[in-house]
Amino acid sequence: ARELAAALGFSAQLCRHALRRAGGDGNMAAAWLLAADPMEITLLEAEVGQRGGGGGGAGTPALSIAGAAVLQAGAAASPAPGLAEGAGSEEAVLAAMAAEIDEMDREALELLFHTSDLAVTPIMLNPLVEPDAPVGSFEAAALPFAPVPAADVPGLGQAELEDLLTHIYRALAAPAPASEHANVLAYLEVLALEPTLANTVLASSLAAHLTALAAKARASNLRSRLFTVLGLLVRHATSVVPDTAERPLLSVLAAGARDKDQGVRRRALSALGELLFFAATQQAAASEEGWLRDAADSAAGE
Repeated sequence: ARELAAALGFSAQLCRHALRRAGGDGNMAAAWLLAADPMEITLLEAEVGQRGGGGGGAGTPALSIAGAAVLQAGAAASPAPGLAEGAGSEEAVLAAMAAEIDEMDREALELLFHTSDLAVTPIMLNPLVEPDAPVGSFEAAALPFAPVPAADVPGLGQAELEDLLTHIYRALAAPAPASEHANVLAYLEVLALEPTLANTVLASSLAAHLTALAAKARASNLRSRLFTVLGLLVRHATSVVPDTAERPLLSVLAAGARDKDQGVRRRALSALGELLFFAATQQAAASEEGWLRDAADSAAGE
């Protein structure tokens, strides 16, 4: 306490009080003292000085700085809630105030933190960010192939799944207006919610084609759709293969984050966030964990 007092310029009694509250941690005690309002420090100095002189004794509970200010400013005017009338002694007043402040601290913590804060929320199409963003609003009759209902996709065999993805690949590779390609991508958005399909797409040539389209598409609505599909695929996949020269996904997403169109930037950043979050939570796959770091360094240098 003497060393802390000498370093900070506070009294030894006040520093002992701070150390007790910080559980003996000098750094926490110093931070607590330095962050306090000067007037509150003055009031607390007066309180601990009075107790140190024999008024309260060693058994007096330590109050927070806020508690000391409340005690000095208003406790004499109105009794602390829950304090029995006629208790009288300074020890009883301080004990009641300490109990009240502890309860206030507990209630404040319950308001500040909740177990739901630990739940993982989506980055792409987060309803808190984009409450009106529709997912997969497409026209089935305008698709150049017979669409498989999203509800039936989990029951498809591998051959049937690959056949569906082949139809999607060919539709996106064929010369067509941007609106037709956007409609195909909207359908793929719906399918991307299925993990098996997401894994298959990200490991196939379709992912390379989507990445190439995102890098060169001229229409902003098409670029936005492409980044949305890529972000949804990464979000719902359980496996993401490393980037290759043919499919530089991270670099394309990083470039999209600098797009001149605000809507495109938002979707590209969301997709990039999904990819980085996936990598951060999958570092146990040590054989490939370095690919994302290397790709990120490369993308940052561009």
